[in-house]
Amino acid sequence: MSIFFEIVIIVAYFFNGTAGMLAMLTYSIAVLLFSQKTMLHKLLELMAVSLPMAYIGIGGIAVHQFYSWYNLFLLLFLFTFIWTCSFKLPFKIYSVAALFFIMFCLLVNVIWTESTYETFTEIAQVFVMILPLSIIHAARSSFPISKEEVYGLIYRYVDFCIATAACMLLQYLLYSIFKRQVGIINFTGNGRISCYCLFKGASILPIYMGIGIIFLYLECFEKRITLDKLIKIGIIFSAVVLNSSRTALLMLTVVLIVVTWRYLRRAPSFKGFLIAALGFATHYLAINFITARRGRLAGFLDANGRMETWINGIDIWLVNIKNFFFGEGFSGERWIGISKPHNLIIQTLSQCGVLITVVVMAMIVKYLTDNRQNIYRYIPWYILLSGMLVTDFYANAFTTVIFMLVDLYGGANTSTGTATDSPPAVPEPFVKNKAFPKPGWNRGNIHYE
Repeated sequence: MSIFFEIVIIVAYFFNGTAGMLAMLTYSIAVLLFSQKTMLHKLLELMAVSLPMAYIGIGGIAVHQFYSWYNLFLLLFLFTFIWTCSFKLPFKIYSVAALFFIMFCLLVNVIWTESTYETFTEIAQVFVMILPLSIIHAARSSFPISKEEVYGLIYRYVDFCIATAACMLLQYLLYSIFKRQVGIINFTGNGRISCYCLFKGASILPIYMGIGIIFLYLECFEKRITLDKLIKIGIIFSAVVLNSSRTALLMLTVVLIVVTWRYLRRAPSFKGFLIAALGFATHYLAINFITARRGRLAGFLDANGRMETWINGIDIWLVNIKNFFFGEGFSGERWIGISKPHNLIIQTLSQCGVLITVVVMAMIVKYLTDNRQNIYRYIPWYILLSGMLVTDFYANAFTTVIFMLVDLYGGANTSTGTATDSPPAVPEPFVKNKAFPKPGWNRGNIHYE
């Protein structure tokens, strides 16, 4: 039922910014006043709910993302966390040192970067992602939230992936059949859909929705295959294919192959082989569909695509000693006539230099290592792999939220949210262990069958 209200909010923004603002305001007030959860839990939920509108203003203006619902809830979350928990939770000295080091290097970077609104926006986006992730990871084992509550938040996140996909399909049908344009819908390159009213780039929207597919795919393996799960996967997958995003489809294929292989290797079953057969057949048809519309899937790595941006980014990074250590900066003057590198590592090297890149990569490795037994560890891997093929990936709000939720799930206890060495309530996927109860399907809370 909650998906209905989520669709209403997105559709309201399609038609009118004021209507969308009133719909989101009403929803936010209802959550803040009537939910029985803690304030931190409420703000995490509202951050997930506001993701489809993260890059438009509260009033529907598409150019001022700083004045968005997401940024408002993120600031409230950070303020509430610091005010209520900062002196109670253990923080490791290396986490604090890494943050101050990144801050110092970025401030040095500002010296030779052109002082524009875009410059400070990009620098702020780096901190908007790194700061909340760092404090959550440093305190994840003692964060005041239970594993069941985090599961509910992740499912709410997936709900909005589904709602976004459904709204995109509705938008396309209204445009293609009834010739009615709702919101901003552009067709770029062989009919590719680009919904800039939701996200800031055509490649980002399907990557965000793909997270919902991975979650539901894991649910099918770990629990029962139900009609509603298949319908939800179908809705999201249809929107991803309709967008013709090669990055999202390729990375989805890679991650789902790994998930399927690990499951069938450890716990072979007829259900597993059926899911694998249906999944691979669907992906084969989707790849042929996108190939027919946009050319060979390998085409986006050739001299007319990403490979050129990678070479250009490395050249800028190595042009002198200053760029090697501190980067070119965020002014964009060297990017005239060519897009920024479609690669998370190369873009960070060229803009921030090797010092910040090494620290950020070390933080990512630490995150992945600490979550290597997490049931949802494949979602961060999917996001990072996608980041190797798109630009400005560090600045995407949905990355921050899902990384936080996955981290909290890995550190939370079954009922109290405190540190524990016992196995999680939801069993580790792909391991047959009858000692753990199977969670029933009840959104928001896990009940045991």
